[in-house]
Amino acid sequence: MVKYVIQQFPNLVLAQDVLAALSSGNLNPEYKRKVFEALAYLDCFGLDSTYMGSRTRTKNKQTELVVKINTRTTCVFTIVQDANDTSKFALVHYMYKPAR
Repeated sequence: MVKYVIQQFPNLVLAQDVLAALSSGNLNPEYKRKVFEALAYLDCFGLDSTYMGSRTRTKNKQTELVVKINTRTTCVFTIVQDANDTSKFALVHYMYKPAR
């Protein structure tokens, strides 16, 4: 797996498919703003529920970062916490759930 680090988020490591999804040119600016806001919160506060609120959830022993774009559209990132440094996270999977 190829890993990427964005300079603005030094505690986050992105997988290749996550980076490709975020850097594609066909994303709505409002969508990008909400995703990068959630990434900034994860980078600064980790999994602290006081700051993250409903942005994170645990499902089948996997932690997910959930970004609600509007009432029916969500974006889900699968998060893996570094075993050596609990303040560092890897976003290994990206899933976009469009409105039906």
